[in-house]
Amino acid sequence: MTSPEATIPSAPVVAAVTSGSGRVVVAADSDLFGDDSIEDLEHRRLWLNLVTWAGTGSAGSASGVDDASGALQDQAWNELVAAVEELRPLQAKDGSVGEEHRERASELVDEIAAAVTARSPRFPQQQAHLEATVTDLMSWRDAGLGVPDFLDSLLLFHPEQERRDGVEHLAVFPMYTQNGNPNRNVEAVVTRTVWPDWIAELEAGDYDNPAFVPIEFVGFTKGYDTHSAVLFPETVATRETAKFTWGGIFCDREAARFRRVSAAAADVLQLSLPPDAERLLADQRLAQETFILWDLVHDRTHSHGDLPFDPFMIKQRMPYWMYGLEELRCDHTTFRETPRLEAKGATRSPGTCASRSCSTGSSASRRLASGAATTTDWAARSSSPGCTAKVCSGGPTTR
Repeated sequence: MTSPEATIPSAPVVAAVTSGSGRVVVAADSDLFGDDSIEDLEHRRLWLNLVTWAGTGSAGSASGVDDASGALQDQAWNELVAAVEELRPLQAKDGSVGEEHRERASELVDEIAAAVTARSPRFPQQQAHLEATVTDLMSWRDAGLGVPDFLDSLLLFHPEQERRDGVEHLAVFPMYTQNGNPNRNVEAVVTRTVWPDWIAELEAGDYDNPAFVPIEFVGFTKGYDTHSAVLFPETVATRETAKFTWGGIFCDREAARFRRVSAAAADVLQLSLPPDAERLLADQRLAQETFILWDLVHDRTHSHGDLPFDPFMIKQRMPYWMYGLEELRCDHTTFRETPRLEAKGATRSPGTCASRSCSTGSSASRRLASGAATTTDWAARSSSPGCTAKVCSGGPTTR
């Protein structure tokens, strides 16, 4: 409102309305956001809030083509999933197969190996690894399907060496999934690396973290139809613990879960969110890249500072509360970095996007439960901050 002494006293200066799926803002004062006034009072903040609020109304634009890479559109993927799911109930907790199921399990292992071989041309950067995967499968079968050992193929799996935006990888391992399936069943998952240029520039500078691989789901078997949001090498069944050089974090599941839970909390508490927070909950891609930035700094902190990650978290077994302290240390460090990142211009305005496509979510991010090929535009540019697909399965658990 204008002041009582204004030419037109107590008159509205700004009006904002929702129109259909969009939003409209009208400012009656031409000087309010001009060069001579933008720094007065809180005019700049008001301008940013208005633009952010108006832009959030367009977040419901259509998503892109499902599975743009075609990685799930061949028969070999369907055969791979079918064989993995039939093998699952035949395996014990440690991944072995009992004698009564051995004949059928051997046939299924052959089918899995054939499907991996058929799919390998889609992943040229993985030829050595996928050949080793087939070798490990055959060795496991020939040894009688006891406790599996996939160390040889795991040591050849290096997604950190192909950290380019949009690169896809196929992983087939006997493994448990953190916050998911506790048994070492054979799982198959296709991932897509999310590595926008602005994140690459930060990682090449002050936030070097060569082992960090942000990924999104393309396709997965039931072990990932759970709360799990990571792909870590230490979950794979191996004969010995090796030195690992990578860790994959599913930023799409983290972002979708955050959006769903936060939106529900705001609704229950009847909170009127600030425009930038509302935008974050409305835009899957923005939330996803925000999580990549957070994870980049947080994960790096585990190996820097007073409490290094490797000797503390991997080679020693400590009380649970000490693990909690380590996570708190990394979170606080990340919070402390936010002013530096903002000062460097690393934070981006809500309407921008540096990755290959702001309008598309990952294929599996829109797939429903139970490995179904059905798709739904679950979150990418959704007009509702809710989430209906299993990519954001479960509640606010740790990853």
